[in-house]
Amino acid sequence: MNRFRPKPRIFAGALAFGLMATLLTAPDALAVTTITNPHATGDGIVRADGRAAGLAGGDRQAASRTVAGRTVTLHISDTDQMGWASLSGGQSGDAVWLNRSFDGFKTREPGELAYTAAQADGTAVTGMINDANEATGTVGELWACMSVNGDPYCTAAARSTTSTVFAGVEGLDPYFSAATGLFDVDPTGTQPVKDNGDPWWTKWWHSAVATSALVGAAEATDDTRYDALIDQIYTKNVTKDVDGLGDNFRNKFIDDTGWWAMAWIDAYRRTGLVKYLDSAKVAAQFMTDHTSTACGGGVYWHVDETYHAAISNSLYLQVVSALYQETGDSVYLTRAQTQWNWYRTSGLIGSDGLVNDGMGESTCTVGTGSAHYTYNQGALLSALTEYYQATADSSVITTARQVADAFTSDATLSKDGIMRDTCEANTNVDNNQLFGYACKNDGPVFKGPAVRGLSELNALLADHPYTTYLGNQVTAALANSRDLAVAPGTDQYGLRWYDSGAAKRHIGNQIAA
Repeated sequence: MNRFRPKPRIFAGALAFGLMATLLTAPDALAVTTITNPHATGDGIVRADGRAAGLAGGDRQAASRTVAGRTVTLHISDTDQMGWASLSGGQSGDAVWLNRSFDGFKTREPGELAYTAAQADGTAVTGMINDANEATGTVGELWACMSVNGDPYCTAAARSTTSTVFAGVEGLDPYFSAATGLFDVDPTGTQPVKDNGDPWWTKWWHSAVATSALVGAAEATDDTRYDALIDQIYTKNVTKDVDGLGDNFRNKFIDDTGWWAMAWIDAYRRTGLVKYLDSAKVAAQFMTDHTSTACGGGVYWHVDETYHAAISNSLYLQVVSALYQETGDSVYLTRAQTQWNWYRTSGLIGSDGLVNDGMGESTCTVGTGSAHYTYNQGALLSALTEYYQATADSSVITTARQVADAFTSDATLSKDGIMRDTCEANTNVDNNQLFGYACKNDGPVFKGPAVRGLSELNALLADHPYTTYLGNQVTAALANSRDLAVAPGTDQYGLRWYDSGAAKRHIGNQIAA
């Protein structure tokens, strides 16, 4: 019984950061899709009549520049992935055109694209061109330029939001291994390794979160070619017995099992392939098998059964709530209700509205000064969104808004309005900080689930109260954390969104972005 089949809402807000680059040839390779426009001529330029006919992406004025009374403006049609330039205040002999670059304007394509001379009234509007190379599909950026007394002046560079997403998710490609079906490659060759040569920097759960991001990309683009890579990840890993606990993504860490269960629920919602749902059921049962009795309920963080982590309990609530929606099996509804009744009174949600990290088995209470992490806030918001869709219990929305309000206004987790974890402040390297910052291996992934949960809640609420906050994260990440020129048409992101520090590459940085 497929009751709701909601599409995964992985950052469906201001910029769909989760969009994944499409598969071109072999399913084990990622590449940027070729972007075409039905209005384009053979040279990739859309004439003024094509633009005047109206394009779905609208007219976003991305950048402008004024010199000697003339103003050149770069216009972007986001969904159509096209741009054009306009001139106002021009004089005789002035002109306007576009430049395009695929390496962050270290170099640019030759020529003055869509060159247009000023009219008698001092205005000019160019035709539209793609912000990607139509022959290769490589994502680029556009400048709008004008001549003033024979000298060129250009705006800042920009591109369509869709192409920015393509370039961002193309940055996942170097981390993916066709041999393992996981994102476990170190493309930089600089990350530390264990004594046996295995990487420290990539773990099982990172790839689960990346898989959910892939599903979100497939949903956002509605492109079935994404499904091949998702299925490759599944096929390569479904039979693995990572910790001697069985296949189907079971793991000694209960939260790792939950990340994979949710990834395959996402994939089932995308494709309808029952095998994904079946694996999620096995993983969910494994989580249920590690329910606590000592603290009155909840699931453990680890099979050693000594700690109740917020993350494992949030994921369990999310998974069983989603499974009820997808199967109609009342067993999952009962488990979801039992889990939430325990969670809401457990102390994991503090009096300040923030989600605490967890509680020990010996005391069954949250200790003073319990740590707060961005992903704990977001994972609970995802869980409560799923639970509400399963039960229509409006009280959970009240709780979710309290958590979200606390999270987005907290002086630490959202300092100056930009999401961050406390570990991001320290970039000194010592023996306990293998990655150049104190976040170590897991911290770079935290903001991904945080953004997902907040955007899922925001999409559910009629007033969309967190749209501005989410948009601010986009603006900050693009301005501070993004490196445009790792490879042509590829963006990479560092750990921190609020400044350019801690830029060392990690798969988690890319997932979060």
